Formats: sequence, structure tokens, C-alpha cells
Amino acid sequence: MFEGLSESIQKQPGSLHFSEDIATVTSIRIDSCVLAGLFGRKYLEWPPMANILIVDDDDAVRGILLDLLSEHYDCNAASSAEEAFQYLEIENYDAVLTDIGMPGLTGVELLQRIQLKDLDTPVILISGKNDEQDREALIKLGAFACLDKPFSLDEIEYIVERAVGTDDGSAQR
Repeated sequence: MFEGLSESIQKQPGSLHFSEDIATVTSIRIDSCVLAGLFGRKYLEWPPMANILIVDDDDAVRGILLDLLSEHYDCNAASSAEEAFQYLEIENYDAVLTDIGMPGLTGVELLQRIQLKDLDTPVILISGKNDEQDREALIKLGAFACLDKPFSLDEIEYIVERAVGTDDGSAQR
């Protein structure tokens, strides 16, 4: 088990030293570049970066949100609710940011399925409608927040920050 890891690390800057008994690690000095290469960026952050799933069928909106949020969070992006389910089968997310109106399953249906899987995952819905009653109904349904298009990037950052940093699930906006 250690041999493969040791060989990978020895090819990189830094060092890993084992005693005669391979089960006893006597000292470890590995630089952050080695760890990033072996385990990915999110394992180097302490505390670890929050995981955000972005779901929107509009390539431009999805790209803007991904660019904005990936500076501070570990993000994945899906173009449909169906694709989002594939991500959700593999990994748990600290928050999900989803468009409501998408072909196939809607963002509301995604919200409901996430609630069945894990009630603690905040879901932020983005709506093309500017209807206060719809927004209130979605909050009652369990959405962490419901934002209207067009939205400001500052507003998105604020809501996502609150979603990953709040345990009580209280709605914003």
C-alpha cells in the first residue's frame, strides 16, 4: 500500500522517509505541490473548501457562476437536473445553486430529490420570474433562498456564503 504512494512522492519535490518497518512512518516532509498533485487542491485547504454544485441549462450563466464561485469553493457544474443527480450520487455538497426552469426535470424537482437524500443541503433556486408569491412558496417548500434573474454577482456570493456557513437553514432574501 505504501510502496505506490512512496514511489509517487519520491518522484516529486520533498521527501517521505520510512523506517525499516514500513508500517511506522518516522518522518514526513512533503511540499504542498506534491499533495496537490496526488490528492487535489481541496485537500490542501484548511478548513477544507465547501463543495458547491451549480445547475443551469444556460451555458453562459453556468460559466459565470462557475468562474465566480470556484475562486472560494470547490465547484462542479451540471447542465441539467439529471446530470446533477449523477454528481449527487458521487459526492455530498455543502450547497446547490440551481435554475428552476430547465428542460426535463426542474430545479424544484431537484430540490425535492435533494431533500429526500439529505435534508441539510441548502438549495438556492434561481428564477426567471419576479413573483413574490412563487418565491415565498419555494421557501416554504424548503429552498434556502430564491433569487430572481437578473441577479447581481454580489448577491450570489452573499447567499452562497450564508448557505455554506449557516446550520439553521433560514431563508435569505
